[in-house]
Amino acid sequence: MALDQESFALLRASVQRFIDERLKPAEDTLEEIDDVPADIVADMKEMGLFGISIPENYGGIGLSMSQECDVVYDLGHTAFAFRSVFGTNVASARRAS
Repeated sequence: MALDQESFALLRASVQRFIDERLKPAEDTLEEIDDVPADIVADMKEMGLFGISIPENYGGIGLSMSQECDVVYDLGHTAFAFRSVFGTNVASARRAS
């Protein structure tokens, strides 16, 4: 079940703001320490990014594949390490269900 258009627009704007305000400025730190800072991981969890493809009735956001692609596209505008924190197994988990 996908989010309705209005809710998804709000989520996407929030993700884009997070990218601009938190992720892009942290790219140098990411490269220096070769790790995603714990406070950024905590913010990702709080935003629900770890559950973008998990149905709402299981505690996720429940994005459609198209919506998930839009969010991943936005995240592609910063270091790929940020996306890998919460999404390396999303595709395989989807195929299994």
